[in-house]
Amino acid sequence: MPVGRASAFYKSSTSLELTQQTIDAKLASVLEGFEVDLRAQLPHYDTLPNGVKMALLDMIYNLGPTGLFKYFPHLIAAVDAGEWAQAAERCMRRGPSAARNAWTREQFLSAVVTTIQAETESWLKRIWGRIRQTLNVLLGSRP
Repeated sequence: MPVGRASAFYKSSTSLELTQQTIDAKLASVLEGFEVDLRAQLPHYDTLPNGVKMALLDMIYNLGPTGLFKYFPHLIAAVDAGEWAQAAERCMRRGPSAARNAWTREQFLSAVVTTIQAETESWLKRIWGRIRQTLNVLLGSRP
């Protein structure tokens, strides 16, 4: 736009409002950048439960990469070790509301449930396999 005009001239050509599509695209770009940071520090990031990823994204969005990795080393160590309950205990931040901290904590705890479910399914499959083998032997069938 040409320079040197009165402010009223520029008002009709500008807007401080962004479309929802622009807002979504900017947020996606920021989150993708944060995921690059998370992958650099946590090489197994892509294998983490979705709740853990969401919690980490919430924290890095709030704290920035330096804040998360510098001031929450025990949380990062718990995530590295797959200790979701311990990560949930280490995720409280100053600044965000109690509700937001509670949501982040619940995301880590959701991984505890997911892990227990996966372990239970694996255990049940092993037991069922042994039962089938035993039945095959008892009934004279081949395993």
